[in-house]
Amino acid sequence: MVCTFAVTPVAVPVEAEGGQLSLTVQASSANCTWTATSPVSWIAVAPASGTASGSVRLTVQGNTTGLPRTATVLVAGQPVVVSQPPATVQQGEVRLEGTVSQVSGSCPALSFRLEGRTVQTSPATHFVADRCDRVRSGATVDVRGELQSTGVVLATRVMVRQQ
Repeated sequence: MVCTFAVTPVAVPVEAEGGQLSLTVQASSANCTWTATSPVSWIAVAPASGTASGSVRLTVQGNTTGLPRTATVLVAGQPVVVSQPPATVQQGEVRLEGTVSQVSGSCPALSFRLEGRTVQTSPATHFVADRCDRVRSGATVDVRGELQSTGVVLATRVMVRQQ
C-alpha cells in the first residue's frame, strides 16, 4: 500500500508574539503513519507522529530577535513554511551592565553580547579612559546607549569595570 498525504495550510504567518496553530493532515488510508518535525527550537510540534488523518499543533515562541524569521516544518513529509515578524522593540535610552561575550570587530567599531542583547560601538562611542582595547570576552562593562528598532543597542558610552 502506498500512502499519500496532504497537509494544510502549507504556509502560515505567525504574530510576532508567537502562539499556537493547527495543521490538518489528510492520509490516503487509515494505516498510513506520519511524523512531524521542526528544524528550529522556536517551533514545537505535537504530536510528533500519528496514524491516518489528524492534526498537528505548532507552538511558536515570540520573536525577540529583532529580525524576521522563517522555518520549514515537515509534516507527513510535506513542507510547511512558518514565517514570523520581529516583535516591536521600544526605542530609547538603555543601560546594561554585565559580562561581555562574542566580541567581534576592532576598535572603535565593536559588536558584542551583553545581557542577552547585541551592543555595537562606533567612533562616536565614548570609551571611559579611552579603553576600547579592554572590551573583550569576560570583561565586566557598564554600557549606556540607544535601543534601535532592530533590538541592537548602539553604545554612546562604555566603561570597562574589570577583566
